[in-house]
Amino acid sequence: MNLNIWASIFSNLLYFIFDSKFKFIDVIESFTSYDKLTSTKLKDLNNCKKQLEKLILEEVLDFIEIKLIFITIARIIAPDLESAESEDLLDKVFNQPIELSSYKPVNSNELNILTLHKSKGLEYDVIIHIDLYEWVLPNKKPGPNDDFKNPVFGDWQQDLNLHYVGLTRAKKGCILVTSTQRTNNKGQVKNGNDSEFLNHNGIQELRRNKK
Repeated sequence: MNLNIWASIFSNLLYFIFDSKFKFIDVIESFTSYDKLTSTKLKDLNNCKKQLEKLILEEVLDFIEIKLIFITIARIIAPDLESAESEDLLDKVFNQPIELSSYKPVNSNELNILTLHKSKGLEYDVIIHIDLYEWVLPNKKPGPNDDFKNPVFGDWQQDLNLHYVGLTRAKKGCILVTSTQRTNNKGQVKNGNDSEFLNHNGIQELRRNKK
């Protein structure tokens, strides 16, 4: 799913449906605080929760009904951020078994591969945070006239927030992965340099390097 709030709400709700360890309160607290909601909104959210819990028990999930409840929840949490694009993306997830299965918990002998956006609200003992390359995260491109010496960042703060999400999913340890080579968006192999985030604010002094 994409980066907007409704897409993130839908993503978290999908985890709630498929993973018993993911609590409904985690969905809400990822975007707002319970104490900021009115008693009416809390009552409506609780009703939505009960409806979802009932639908989860069905042998065949009713994705039409589930989508309506998701939208109701999103309107309660973020009423001013309604997104038709996110609704369309949710439909695509419902209709793609492989995409849908990514929200289900993995077996003990499997790895759970997630984007940084999908990982929000989840926790694991160990996280392997990959693609920590310059030009990749944070995203940037050459300046005017292909000036590589004066690059332009896409959205430094948003990328930093995503990096923070990745790091804080780990309960016991986080492995940060980079290498001497990377593949660009054209499929070309390029020299790989460390992401700026690996040395941001002197953080390298707190990290144990393994090369």
